[in-house]
Amino acid sequence: MSAMLLVMLLTGCADIQVSLNPDGSGKATYTIATGSLIPPEEVKKELEKEIAKINTEVGKQVIKVNSISTKNNAFTANLEFENVTQLDKSYLLVTVEDFMDYKPSLLNNLKDQNNNNVSKDELEKYKDYALLNINNFDKNSVGLVITLPSNVEYMSEGVLFVDGKKNKIRIDGRNTIVIYKAKGSNIINYLIAILLIVAGYFIYRKYVAHKTEDKLTEGGVTNE
Repeated sequence: MSAMLLVMLLTGCADIQVSLNPDGSGKATYTIATGSLIPPEEVKKELEKEIAKINTEVGKQVIKVNSISTKNNAFTANLEFENVTQLDKSYLLVTVEDFMDYKPSLLNNLKDQNNNNVSKDELEKYKDYALLNINNFDKNSVGLVITLPSNVEYMSEGVLFVDGKKNKIRIDGRNTIVIYKAKGSNIINYLIAILLIVAGYFIYRKYVAHKTEDKLTEGGVTNE
């Protein structure tokens, strides 16, 4: 959100808490101490304007404002989003495989939870995992904490664990990467399997009914 980022840079004191679901949707809380430089009401106005603009461009409501409050020269907004990439153009959420085709050079210096280097051959096993890339980030103006739906498997420099949790991270670098398992994909595959089984059952029943009807007709038996 260009307007929000501009305000954050001007005030120099902003905090963002993001909670991600397996499909990339989630919730975010923006807290900005505006001081006397910019009235909280003005920040509220700009945020609502920017969100309305995004929803209009997409053609549907992809960001929803759950609550906005202003108190003691501070502004807090609680949002819901359809995909984290809609919060900011510097956020990119793709699979590891897609990122290998996009910017493979950024995968050269990844590490695991124990700070061990990971090779590209090792990453081949995680092609279907989710990769979140945040670039052009200014940690001096904005504090960004993200809670992922599962533990971090691999990460670049500038990613710090929060409260000892392997799925809660603070972004502390200008161009960072985190790789994690989007568990929702397993659920989707399970549902697809169930649908295929159900579809197969009805096709089988239809086939059996058709063969039975043919045999009855051959034997001179009809429904008339």
